[in-house]
Amino acid sequence: MTGLLIKDLYIMRQSIKSMLFILVVWSVVFLGGKKTGMFLIPMFIMIAGMNVLNLFSYDRQTKWETYALTMPIPRWKMVLEKYLYSVCIAAFFGIIAVAAVAAATAIKGMVMGPEFLFELLINWLTGVALAFFYNSISIPLTYWLGVEKARMIPSVLIGVAVFLIVALASAYGDDIAVSDSTVTFVIIAGALGTVVMMVLSYFISVSVYNKKEF
Repeated sequence: MTGLLIKDLYIMRQSIKSMLFILVVWSVVFLGGKKTGMFLIPMFIMIAGMNVLNLFSYDRQTKWETYALTMPIPRWKMVLEKYLYSVCIAAFFGIIAVAAVAAATAIKGMVMGPEFLFELLINWLTGVALAFFYNSISIPLTYWLGVEKARMIPSVLIGVAVFLIVALASAYGDDIAVSDSTVTFVIIAGALGTVVMMVLSYFISVSVYNKKEF
């Protein structure tokens, strides 16, 4: 398992460096003003989590799976490693984004009290929920339909969800009063729900991959 994870990190090192560079640039641009730039946290967690689909593309181009299946590596372990990679890379960029926001806030002399820390947590959970939701759908689809279709379907689902939320907010926003505690509950419940989705998604991916022929 460790060897598979190291292999994928080595393959994706250039992509990871590029994402780190983009994070630095965006941090300079968006964290220099008066606002905290909290939106960078969920944005980069999701972008990093989606990076696993690029890894599938590289594996297919190099025919890695055909080679790997000649070795005594069970298929469930190969599938599990992809999920672990997506979680690890999302966690890594989540930590960096949180550190960047906290550092920028400290440099600007802004107060980092309990409310600030709670906002950090909520934005981190939002990013986790988005990344897990996307990957819980896209990874099984990748094993079944291929990378391109796997990219498209969850992206469309997220786009439709965002459109509906914006449309409802525009139409009924003045009549709906949502408390901060309700929003917090929804985000936490969503994050926990997507963890369950990821677990179910793993078993679905194993089932699909076990039936696949190379």
